[in-house]
Amino acid sequence: MPNFIVISSNAPLPISNEEWTQNGWKDSIKFNSDHRIVNKEGKTPRLGFTGQRYQIICKIERDFSYLERTKRGFLGALKIACSLGFSLFSKSARELFTKQKEKLRFATLMPSEGFDISEKELQQGISVSEETVSKIQTFVKNIFKEHQEGIRLYPSQERHLVFELDTAPGLLFKIDYYNSMKDRYQNMIYAQTVIRAHQLGLLVIPKAKLFSVIVEDKKYEVIAEQKMDINPYESAQEEYFLDYADSLNETIRQLALFICKTGYSDVTWGNNPILHNSFDGRNRKIALIDLEEINSPEIGLFGKENMQRGLLGCVNEEQGKMIETIAKENDISTSFFKDASSRRKKELEKGHKLKEYYEKKGIIKGNELIKIDESQLVFSADPETEKKLKELTLDLIQGINTVIAKDSSGEAIKERRSIYVNTNCERFQGISNTLVHPDKKTDKGAATFFEYAVKKLKDLGVIYGAELNDSDCYLQA
Repeated sequence: MPNFIVISSNAPLPISNEEWTQNGWKDSIKFNSDHRIVNKEGKTPRLGFTGQRYQIICKIERDFSYLERTKRGFLGALKIACSLGFSLFSKSARELFTKQKEKLRFATLMPSEGFDISEKELQQGISVSEETVSKIQTFVKNIFKEHQEGIRLYPSQERHLVFELDTAPGLLFKIDYYNSMKDRYQNMIYAQTVIRAHQLGLLVIPKAKLFSVIVEDKKYEVIAEQKMDINPYESAQEEYFLDYADSLNETIRQLALFICKTGYSDVTWGNNPILHNSFDGRNRKIALIDLEEINSPEIGLFGKENMQRGLLGCVNEEQGKMIETIAKENDISTSFFKDASSRRKKELEKGHKLKEYYEKKGIIKGNELIKIDESQLVFSADPETEKKLKELTLDLIQGINTVIAKDSSGEAIKERRSIYVNTNCERFQGISNTLVHPDKKTDKGAATFFEYAVKKLKDLGVIYGAELNDSDCYLQA
């Protein structure tokens, strides 16, 4: 028997049917999928899903009889023998020995009006004039030509265009060359439905409307989206998540539950920024501004090393444990939790040490320039080498200060003072990668002038740290 059954909305619940109860069925003690929205297979709908959706309303269970357990054990042993033991790696084979209960979930077809209501909520207050449509057509037609007045283009993925128009204040417009905006829009409606069904009031989806424009006989889907009141810098949001942690506990709980119910997977500080002026004395609200990826609740909660951050990678340790609990309560695998928790703990420790360094140095705004007593720059007994290294180090300090002095208010201190240096650039050409004293070794071999200069700045406490590659260097000043 399948573990997911669709019944009509006016059908009696199975537990009220005497035939079910006589056969040992009873309400499940644990029913975390209540009200979950699923497709006809009982799975969370994926990206761009436009088919029928169902809402789970009931879950029942019964214990296997002694005869059934014996039969299942026999089938399990037979499977293992026929597969020469490889079936032990199969979850279905192991469950023949370990599973003690049979469980059934029942769902009803969600009326289309539920999604109609969500779409109306989503579109509230969004209006796109004919003038705006005409301007977008002109913009798309001339996108690769010279700058166009009245349009601000935001950095985005190669396939996307994100921009503002002077004639439509308060709106952002998003276009995809491959026309996946309809998928994204469907995800926004779906997310709005889940938020309403589970009363997740601390999660806010921007108001939005989908429309199309025709440019040179090609149709483009466009989303007009409410511009949210947020700090757009991800580095700032990273700080907010920790600085405002006490007022985000309930918000994080709601976001974790949302991920469990939807499979939302691309969770980062930038995609889930904290809304300005949303603090009500207890809680702050989070915006969901990029719902393109709805693929895996496990990745959404715990991330994937070197690929996706996940919610646990955005919060403190206490909130991380709460996320694990919510995953277990909603039958989501926690196999990624241990590694994700370890990665996040190291990040938090590293961030704490950097914060202590800034406090010690009196760095408050992030634009404080580096100052150094040149008499401290002592490298070698060889006058010529000493001169080259000193010139290079002072040049490097000047370059760092140029970056720090740039107006980047709104970014976190860490980001303002994170500097990329191309050691092959003109400024260092000819001396930076010249070898110094073959007997002075690093992990890569003989040290270069540039490595000597960076090490001196770090030893003197002028910079916090550095990561050197073959032709690149990332400095934390």
